[in-house]
Amino acid sequence: MSRGSIHANDNSGNYDDHKPPGEGNIDWKRLLTELSQIEFHGAFILELSGNKEPEIVLAEARRARHYLRGISRHLALSSPPTVNVANRTA
Repeated sequence: MSRGSIHANDNSGNYDDHKPPGEGNIDWKRLLTELSQIEFHGAFILELSGNKEPEIVLAEARRARHYLRGISRHLALSSPPTVNVANRTA
């Protein structure tokens, strides 16, 4: 199991744009799949640009959370938990 923290934001590939996840070029499905494979259980912190009105940044954060949760839920449903046959009782 891996702990720690990830400071996440998206970008267009030219600058450190601090866009909300889903609004740039990062393959979030791939990233979340790889985090799942290493059993990451740390903090996932959104780092969004603060050059906007607070209400706009908060709305972007909510959309980003919804976007990332949708991917995470899809991954959880598409990868059902395995059963350890050796521990099963008849």
